[in-house]
Amino acid sequence: MSGTYQKLEVEPESVADPDFVRDLERQGFDGLNITIPYKSALLDRLTTIAAPATRCSAVNTICRGSQPDNWSGLNTDIGGAIDALGLLPLTKDHTFVLIGAGGAARAALIAIEATYRRLGKSLACECVVLVRDVMGERAQIMREFIAASRLAMPVRLVSYDDGPDICKQKNPDSGRLLINATPIGQSPNSSQQIPDWCQAMLGALLKGDCLMDMVYAKGGFTPILKTLRDIELSSQTGHIAAIDGLPMLIAQAALAFETWTGRQADRMAAKEAIENEFKNSPGD
Repeated sequence: MSGTYQKLEVEPESVADPDFVRDLERQGFDGLNITIPYKSALLDRLTTIAAPATRCSAVNTICRGSQPDNWSGLNTDIGGAIDALGLLPLTKDHTFVLIGAGGAARAALIAIEATYRRLGKSLACECVVLVRDVMGERAQIMREFIAASRLAMPVRLVSYDDGPDICKQKNPDSGRLLINATPIGQSPNSSQQIPDWCQAMLGALLKGDCLMDMVYAKGGFTPILKTLRDIELSSQTGHIAAIDGLPMLIAQAALAFETWTGRQADRMAAKEAIENEFKNSPGD
């Protein structure tokens, strides 16, 4: 099989051009991965959109069809998040807390719904979503998504500042799952500070709780996971099961590859390729 995978730097005005997708076709592209902030920008230029992507109003993978000007879109964030959540020791008694209100957070909510069903968790148990401003535009978009997607479980929006109190409210018979679906810690500057409210949430986690950070980093030590491990060492709270975004990234890549080629992806080979890239990259 021959082909190339290229990184394209694009400006907002280019993506807004009605001929953007047609230009990709003229250049010979068969597919494209899309990252923030463009996951909703191409929805009106796709011929078909997979149902889960329609639910979260965001696509991160598009594929050219057999006919001209015929492109389909899907959201591999959802499948990737479902796969990653399956790696954590979750039970039906875990409560779910999600940080974020963007496209990744919307995909995470659909993955959480699927995880509720897999675990046999009561669909009456609410999921708490933390947003920067509960009265802001992004929070309103999230509310509209929750209403339109008809999620099976109730969802409550609270502000970032309420996060520590939410994490401190724990039933002794249940654990908590905390998911970061924001770019916190994604900056190339490894010294980026974790906000105080987020540090307080991490400090409230106990043995039996779980953490999933959608950000990924060399060695799995994102700023959020590094902060968590430092807290564990200083407070002796016990080990908390935690993963960064690498398992989700590998699952996303596999789903995109299979969409574009019709072939089964070798996920172990993908994992090894990413780890080798990390080894050869500068930095710690």
